[in-house]
Amino acid sequence: MRISFLFLFFGILAVSCRKDPVTPPHQNSFSASVNGAAFVPTTIEVLISGSSLPGTRAVNVYATDVNGHKVFLSMYEYDGAKTTFNLDQGSSSVGLFTLLDIGIGTDFSESKSGEIKIESFDKTNYKPGEVITGTFHFETDDGKYSMTSGYFSLLVPPN
Repeated sequence: MRISFLFLFFGILAVSCRKDPVTPPHQNSFSASVNGAAFVPTTIEVLISGSSLPGTRAVNVYATDVNGHKVFLSMYEYDGAKTTFNLDQGSSSVGLFTLLDIGIGTDFSESKSGEIKIESFDKTNYKPGEVITGTFHFETDDGKYSMTSGYFSLLVPPN
């Protein structure tokens, strides 16, 4: 009886001393094809800005490859639950592609059709913030670029 009690005591002690696993920092990932050629970014930035709808924000993603080409995605009115953002002309969300830095006077191609689909939200393992994973595609308004097979996994910082 005493031996059984000791095994039970040390068993409970061992289980209660076990530490929760630590989630490693999230590494943002982003990929796409531009006119059939792989777009492999060397830098990925996720920036948050305001939105006109209360309780929402704009999640802006800048991805730049080794040649300085940039893909910009803006998910306007992101609320942590919405899963589809239309990239049609006239919608508030947008996709852009440019061969140069985005700024005043930059020649860029804007999405005329397409969408961003968020496949999953991980709101539990990363604090602060959440990880969103999804896909995207769009055609540009000038007919120069077709963005296909877009994929992302991004840490979205809190408000």
